Amino acid sequence: MKPSILVKTTKLTPSLSLSLSFLNDFLVSANFLKGQFETLLPEFEPYFYKKGDPIVPFEVLKFSEKHKRCIKIYEFLRNSVTFGRVITYGEVAKKLGLSPRLVGYCMKINPFPVIIPCHRVLSQKGLGGYSAGLEVKKELLKHEGVL
Repeated sequence: MKPSILVKTTKLTPSLSLSLSFLNDFLVSANFLKGQFETLLPEFEPYFYKKGDPIVPFEVLKFSEKHKRCIKIYEFLRNSVTFGRVITYGEVAKKLGLSPRLVGYCMKINPFPVIIPCHRVLSQKGLGGYSAGLEVKKELLKHEGVL
């Protein structure tokens, strides 16, 4: 019997929500949804009310084999680049002794947007890219008071 996926949806900003997919006790993916959904999960209240990051333990995040090289970067972002702060790809790379290209790659394949705050990683010359699109990145950074 194949294990079933449980999907929950939570508000992030007034016009952006996040769909969370769980397998057993692990969060396996998160995807943006445009539009206002009524549900606000308690773990996401600090983010929605602009008081801090979502309270989702790192231990419940299920990473695939392709993310193994990125976990150090993801942990650094969770611990050091908190709500309302930003950092550049180069700064992350320098602090961790890694390549800026690896940092960019890890941001691109991040399976847990907002929970792993890749939207807070910017280019030296501007916003940089974002896998969900620059409009979503701008909305998140505006919500956090950065833009």
